[in-house]
Amino acid sequence: MFLQSRKFIWIFLTLLTALGLAACASLSPAQPVSTPTATFTPLPPTATSEPLALSVNGESVTLVEFNTEVARYTTAQTALGKTVASADATRAVIDDLVSQILLAQAAYANGYSLDDATLQVRIDSLATQAGGADALSKWESDHGYTDQDFRSGLRRAAPGCVTR
Repeated sequence: MFLQSRKFIWIFLTLLTALGLAACASLSPAQPVSTPTATFTPLPPTATSEPLALSVNGESVTLVEFNTEVARYTTAQTALGKTVASADATRAVIDDLVSQILLAQAAYANGYSLDDATLQVRIDSLATQAGGADALSKWESDHGYTDQDFRSGLRRAAPGCVTR
């Protein structure tokens, strides 16, 4: 009898273990759980400044402005029947722009001021001398200026006239 009770306990424990393990199992297949992964978050873009051709005491000339001035200089020299090497044209434009900026800085340091209204009076005067606003606009276009380029160039050159 002791053998039978031992056998009974053994069967009982085996069934109990099997039932316990079966109760832990899921009837539907296990779904994989995705583990979040770290991703790279790019920094927000920052404003990119225009490339500079030169800077004089903190006042800059962009590469686009500079290249446009070199092209104007070369075109003007060609119109005069002169051949100018690229390096010479570049040097002449650098010298002229630096001179304009230094003269303007000296004028401003000595109290000169140029507001938009005064600049517009000067542009209107040039338009009158040229034969009207259309004539000035044609001159600007013929010489590779946009209205903004012309205003910018005049704003840079005007103060230098005071100090010369």
